[in-house]
Amino acid sequence: MEITIDDIASELDISVSTVSRALNNHPRISDATKQKVLRKAKELGYKPGMSDYGKRLVSTGQIVALVCPHMNSRMYRTALERLQSALLPKGIVVSAFYSENKSEIEKQIIARLIEIKPAVVVLSTAVDTNDYSHFAQLIEAGIPLICFNRVNFDYPVPKIIADNYQGAFNAATKFINGGAMRVGMIIGNRRCPIYEEIVKGVKQAVYKVGRAWNGQYVVNCDLDDSSVEHAIEYLFSLPEPPDAMIVARPQNALHLIYKLREQNISIPNDIPVVAFGSFEYNKYITPAISTIEVDANRMAEELLAKVEETLSSDGEMVSSNTIIVPTELFVRGTSFR
Repeated sequence: MEITIDDIASELDISVSTVSRALNNHPRISDATKQKVLRKAKELGYKPGMSDYGKRLVSTGQIVALVCPHMNSRMYRTALERLQSALLPKGIVVSAFYSENKSEIEKQIIARLIEIKPAVVVLSTAVDTNDYSHFAQLIEAGIPLICFNRVNFDYPVPKIIADNYQGAFNAATKFINGGAMRVGMIIGNRRCPIYEEIVKGVKQAVYKVGRAWNGQYVVNCDLDDSSVEHAIEYLFSLPEPPDAMIVARPQNALHLIYKLREQNISIPNDIPVVAFGSFEYNKYITPAISTIEVDANRMAEELLAKVEETLSSDGEMVSSNTIIVPTELFVRGTSFR
């Protein structure tokens, strides 16, 4: 029977990634661990061959997998660029995988990654993910997992998130202080933690001034043009429509502004509007969209630090803390009044 690095890892009760890095003389593996692995490899009669080469994609510990919904967001593009610029010179390849915002594709990607056994998996979940069994499969396979942006708070793994709760609270508070009585929202799937946090932030702002919460002003949808259009029609056909709006994306804000102008509703004089996320074309439009943004560079730096900590851990567990990166409200033309 051919001996593999899985057998060596099992005999020594250490991770496969540690065995592979030790056999490849990785600088982050201690000399003591390298010698222990080499002795066991010799004892078992391990012979490195093409099967291990192909199975591990050169060797475990040389690949960091970034699994994200898409690359439309500056946050994900910046994270990939920062990881690659820092890790590639060290011989570590960063590979990006796109789930297309679909949980089934996300699970298929994770299943294949478990076979490949990368050194680290960075995962931002699809918007419709509500079964997290693939998280457990990664952990059971001994593959370190870092959750980024869209996370599951129940798993004890490192997490890097934007403070969307505080961003929503700040925006809603500004609206309320400006006289708004009914803050409407058009946001994504309610199962997505990001949108849950946004709703919590607005709720808290409403409760803080002693008002009752009215859930009819929150519309969860797929955020495509058709869904957003139906959401706008619903909200502004209510007997008392919203007098301020928070939407998930700047593109949704553009759609909203266009539809409200058709009804001779002025932005921001009649209804102020704020969107989550940066918008590179903001300087070309009037009114410019007010946004709640997180510093994509800081998110990327925090992620890189956690990835490097994990890579240098010699197979040991790293702290499963949650790093919360602040958001900032940028007041522009759609909410200035």
